[in-house]
Amino acid sequence: MIPIKVEMTGAGQTGSRASSKHANRVKLAKKVSIVFIAVVLVVLGGALYMIEKNTSASDTSLRQAVFVTTGQVYFGYVANADTPMVKIDEAYYLNGASSIMPGKTPQDKISLIKMGSEIYKPMNSVLINRDQIIAIQDISADSQINVAIAGSLKSN
Repeated sequence: MIPIKVEMTGAGQTGSRASSKHANRVKLAKKVSIVFIAVVLVVLGGALYMIEKNTSASDTSLRQAVFVTTGQVYFGYVANADTPMVKIDEAYYLNGASSIMPGKTPQDKISLIKMGSEIYKPMNSVLINRDQIIAIQDISADSQINVAIAGSLKSN
């Protein structure tokens, strides 16, 4: 009889190689998952930022007209337009405001009044409840309102 020598090279080593490959695949899958989640979070964050940016006042360097439910119109620089209380800095308003609306004829002389020139001397800003605002519109630099404000600033 010839003795047979049995070596366990194939089965034992194959098992450890297989478990090593499996461990490497698991590590790779975890890394890919983490990178994927990070990318998704960055994309979602960017999308939320853009949505927030587009829903707030469009350009803070432009004066804006703020139309409220009372019929009054304020002109100034709108801050925090997406909060319950909207602030208008460097505010002006019109007396006879209904006459600036299309299709209406002026019944009284319209004058532009700077917030703060009233007898009780309020600050030159106003807070308006967001629920009372109908619309906020940017006004162009060459509008009659901006020309009148620029003229009043030069005379002061």
